[in-house]
Parts: sequence; C-alpha cells; structure tokens
Amino acid sequence: MQRQLNGQDLLIIGIEKTGTFVNHFEAIDTTKDGISDKFPKQSALLLDDNYIKKNIIFRESDKPYGQDTYFGRKFFYKTELGQRIVASVATYSEEQSNIRTANPNQFSRLADVMNLLDKLFSSRYPDALSPLVSAHAEAAIPLNLGKRIFDEIAREIRENSKI
Repeated sequence: MQRQLNGQDLLIIGIEKTGTFVNHFEAIDTTKDGISDKFPKQSALLLDDNYIKKNIIFRESDKPYGQDTYFGRKFFYKTELGQRIVASVATYSEEQSNIRTANPNQFSRLADVMNLLDKLFSSRYPDALSPLVSAHAEAAIPLNLGKRIFDEIAREIRENSKI
C-alpha cells in the first residue's frame, strides 16, 4: 500500500543497544591497541548469513540466520559523528529477505536510513539516538516512586504470607 502511494517502501528501523552484534561492531571498530574509530565514519557493513555465522553467532546451520525470528536485515552503520549503530530494516520482498547475500538493494531505503541515523544522534549517551533516549526516559519509573511501589509490594507479600 505504501509503495503504491509514493513509490517507496515504508521506513521501519530497529535498533539494537546491547548484545552480540553490538559487541562485535565495537570489536571491529577497535584497533589491537584499544583505540576506537577503526571503522570509517558514514559507512555501513551489510551483513549476510555467512558473515553472521562465522563472526558473530558461531553457528553451523543450513537455515538462514533469523529466518523465523527477525523482521528484516541487520547492518552496522557508523554515523557522521562516529556513533556505532546496529540497525535492522524491514524487508518487503523475497530478494530483500535473502540473507545469503548482502547487496545495497536488499536493504530497503538504505540511503534514507543512513541519512536519518546521522540526524538522530544523541550526545547524551555513547552510540545513542535521540528517539531512544526519549523513549527510555518516558518508560522509566522515577527512583522515589519505584522505591515506594516496591516497598508496598513487599509489604503486601509479607502481610499475605502471614495468612
């Protein structure tokens, strides 16, 4: 439907903040002397099944990585200012979903995604994007309120366990 309206796929992006992919990107961006910034700014590493299984997940399987569990294609992107982003973009065709290869045309609206990631950086946390920082801030329970809630839950458990 979206493609019929404006000739482009809907832009759906996922961002990973922790985990094996984030750890691997950090590792390939660090020299053997421990200096960061080995990976060029404004460049992307488009991941295929072979690379993922040999370097990140360490799995030997004929089944493509993430075939039944992920909605799109993962890639690494180093922003204009040096933030490392592990992103996924939704796939809309069999060709885009074929993880055995990693060609730019298999990553929906890749140039738009990279441009957007350059504009959404946040200097508040390392490798962070402003929308994620805002979302986490809104979702977090304030410390004093959280303490009161947990105190009340603990009190109720103690009182109910006496019955």
